[in-house]
Amino acid sequence: MTDVVTVKLRAGADKRLRRGHLWVFSNEIASVEPGTVPHADDASELTEKDLRTAITPGSVARLIDQRGQYIGTGYYHPHSLIAFRLVTSREVDLGQDFYTVRISEAAALRRQLRPGAQAMRVVHGESDGLPGLLIDQIGAVVSIQVVSAGAENHLDFIVNACKEVLQPGWIILRNDAGLRKLEGLPEYVKIVHGSDEVPVQTITEHGITYEVDILEGQKTGFYVDQHENRLQFRRFVKSGDRVLDAFCNDGGFALHAASAGAQSVTALDISQPALDRAVINARNNGLADQIRFERADLMKWLPQQAAVEPTSYDVVNLDPPSFAKNRKTAAAALKGYQKLHEAALRLLKPGGFMATATCSHHIDTQRFIETVTEAARRTGMRVTMVWRGSQPVDHPVLPAMPETEYLRFFVFQVKS
Repeated sequence: MTDVVTVKLRAGADKRLRRGHLWVFSNEIASVEPGTVPHADDASELTEKDLRTAITPGSVARLIDQRGQYIGTGYYHPHSLIAFRLVTSREVDLGQDFYTVRISEAAALRRQLRPGAQAMRVVHGESDGLPGLLIDQIGAVVSIQVVSAGAENHLDFIVNACKEVLQPGWIILRNDAGLRKLEGLPEYVKIVHGSDEVPVQTITEHGITYEVDILEGQKTGFYVDQHENRLQFRRFVKSGDRVLDAFCNDGGFALHAASAGAQSVTALDISQPALDRAVINARNNGLADQIRFERADLMKWLPQQAAVEPTSYDVVNLDPPSFAKNRKTAAAALKGYQKLHEAALRLLKPGGFMATATCSHHIDTQRFIETVTEAARRTGMRVTMVWRGSQPVDHPVLPAMPETEYLRFFVFQVKS
């Protein structure tokens, strides 16, 4: 037997992949021919189902169509809905050289697009041809997050490539994302390069200084995906404005509002560690007197505040965490967004601005916008969209794969 698994597709299941998509779902597979099966004394006596389940999750596999023609090489997972992730259309060894070249190409693009950036995404999963792998560089730290078993099996190659290409002081595995459960992977955080203690990183973005705790911060340590939207947001804040920043996290939008001249900024989040970091950031930027940070459950606080203090803010920003972890929860998530939008619109003065974002690819863009228009109808207000943003250039989108586009950012104005 060969050591590489061979995955054969059902008739017609190759069309999406040939258009550029990188996933094969379990119901699209006709058969699987394992390589060497671990812990099997006589593989010839095993059924095909037994052979599949005996394959190590994330094994390197060749993908062929119904006629036996080679499509590409990637990762096979016998127990996952996403059963195969295409890595390359060339028959090459997925070894150290492969990962070093891929990560080097991705890093070169970022250096061209964001020269001098102190915090950026170096690898954005499928968009960079490395499925299930996210790599951020924040200051002197490289933060790696893996959500596929195939990338997990090749972590040594990935870490070595990061050392060579990015030359960081520290490399951290931020493998505490809930998506790992779908691949049967444990959640953990681990330092794999550098000293045992990772110092807080001080970075500057658009003139704002942040202290970033890579080990404790959300996602890979810092929301690098909102860096362009944070800058655009400040154009909607004028001197003397009263601003509300809901789901403020480390204070990025609040800091930009205060820097733009807001008279007062109320910044709320349910996470006390995030608020503690935000307070430090405000103090370090000389903006502490303009911003009041407060711990609150925004799903409760916003409707309650809208009832007792309507038309009290010039600008409201909503940047909640992902409400939709999968398609099944999308409908409930949309109701949640509409609830937030209704409250935010009630809180705004005539002519005020509402910025709102969604960070789930399961939320259809048009349906998200409809939660705003429905909120406007229910509140008797008229709104116009004045800005539409997305994820930044270091988070590229694979056009044939809608799953790689997840962040949408809009600004609406309440018309009198």
